[in-house]
Amino acid sequence: MSCGINIADFFGFNIMDGEKTYLGNPLFFSGNRSKDFNFIAEKVRNRMEDWRSKLLSQAARTGGRYLSLLNWGSICQPKHSGGLRILKFHDMNFCLVAKLGWRLVSNCKTLWATFILGKYCSSNSFWGASLPQVASLAVRGIWKTREFLRNNSLAIVGKNSHVDIWNCYWSCSDGNFFGHADINPRSMNSNSKLYSSLRNSSVHERLKLILWKASHDCMPFGSRLSRIFGNEVGKCHLCDSAGGDTAAHFFTQCHITRRPWFLSKWNVKIENIPLNTCGEVVNWIVNPIHFMDATDMINEEEFTVFAVVLYSKLWFFRNDNFHSNRRWRFTEMKTTIDNDFVNQWRATGAKTQLGIMAADLLSDCQLLVSAISSAQSPRWNLSFCLTNFVIYFQWLMFPPFGCLGPLIKLFIRLLNGALNTTVMVS
Repeated sequence: MSCGINIADFFGFNIMDGEKTYLGNPLFFSGNRSKDFNFIAEKVRNRMEDWRSKLLSQAARTGGRYLSLLNWGSICQPKHSGGLRILKFHDMNFCLVAKLGWRLVSNCKTLWATFILGKYCSSNSFWGASLPQVASLAVRGIWKTREFLRNNSLAIVGKNSHVDIWNCYWSCSDGNFFGHADINPRSMNSNSKLYSSLRNSSVHERLKLILWKASHDCMPFGSRLSRIFGNEVGKCHLCDSAGGDTAAHFFTQCHITRRPWFLSKWNVKIENIPLNTCGEVVNWIVNPIHFMDATDMINEEEFTVFAVVLYSKLWFFRNDNFHSNRRWRFTEMKTTIDNDFVNQWRATGAKTQLGIMAADLLSDCQLLVSAISSAQSPRWNLSFCLTNFVIYFQWLMFPPFGCLGPLIKLFIRLLNGALNTTVMVS
């Protein structure tokens, strides 16, 4: 410490205390990591309190208790497995630290890797080197991933290699051998096709959520809550049928549900369709061609959009009656459902007709890399994309926003001049 003070005095440097931060992050750490990073948890907690005050009910805000109908592990599953792909912070942090460990294993020539290997692995390899007591927290975290890297490291077979994968026997880290009969290319549950169809449908993500909840049986119907608390199933909050607060009644049996289905352009008698579970209802919505005659399906995508809009609005009417004791007349329900369907289908058709593709949303970095590799000037897609969005906004169902069209067109003309493109706006 005295040497450091002497060096600081010689060069005229100021000695920083342990409370200094850079870009909001502390520069110095103590032995208590919970204390050092408590400010991050406090910021997240403050944001959560603001969210709770806006979205949660009064009982949840005051009591701090809630009912979860689906466990966190199921929600964090990949989308093709029925989850929402919400990543756990602990898993994200471990994977990022393990990536640093892999850099050390693969003899990365960066400055930090060379420094750590030279300091801690001078007499032994990364796999066998031990850390001193004074090693930093970052290095300790990297060393904790060694077992994970050892057990999960894979050898990638090259494109032009001559390895006979299917007829060779492979050795595992635990000493077991397996052949081509033991290889399972992909682990999928029984509902993976359903979740894939739901994920790839053109329905708005907000509307997909009600189908996702239905497929997991986590919608708070009275029948679902009775399995937890043992209470009696109440009446339907749409038609007042005794014991009708069930998923089966809501999706197929309620006469409020049957009427808009029969009055639709498909004239569906949903009570005659064999749908016994919520999963079968969702599968029927996203894959209607498997349940109905192909000649009856004018447009499969249009049918799916209508079904999702119908059930999302019925769920809204049901909750409005349950929470606010507001009773909607059927004519009001029908008008609301029809208008919402027209708007959603118009938006879906506009995106398809205008050809707004993900390729049109290339970032500037991707365009520059492509331009450099091909020795050509970048072909900016930004103006074209925004031009499409001008038309897209004009197709949408919000007339008050029509005044934005001239402003966006003016902005595109300015971009055309700045980017020196040849895209014209009518």
